[in-house]
Amino acid sequence: MTIAFDAATESTAWTTIPDPQLIVHTPTGTPTWALLLIGQAVGATDDIDGTPTYGGVSMPRVMSVGMTTGEPGRVYAFFTNNPPSGLQTVSIPHTASANTKIATIITGTGTGQVVSNGQASSAESASTFAQSKQIRTGSAA
Repeated sequence: MTIAFDAATESTAWTTIPDPQLIVHTPTGTPTWALLLIGQAVGATDDIDGTPTYGGVSMPRVMSVGMTTGEPGRVYAFFTNNPPSGLQTVSIPHTASANTKIATIITGTGTGQVVSNGQASSAESASTFAQSKQIRTGSAA
């Protein structure tokens, strides 16, 4: 199986508006997967308060990493297989906060199957272990 990087688009930094944050992304090829990475400064009310979409296709959260005490930040990852081709809008719903957020949408191409495999993130608590996921690409066995 071949997995290849296709294109990436970074958002401008955003704070309270717009909600949802919109990013226009154009793959260069026919994408087989899309990955959305969001980094943000953390405040008490910061969160991605819904499911982002890529061209109307839901992108489930596959990872959420909170920083350790004293580190002001959080990183989210959202992923989908078989996103639509051509110019697409990425929509990211979020809580209104003055803390800066920035996102990067990445598409890739490949042959064979792309698998999203559930595994715990090292930053997750035991109570969220089963809900946390990590991305893995490879052929189905």
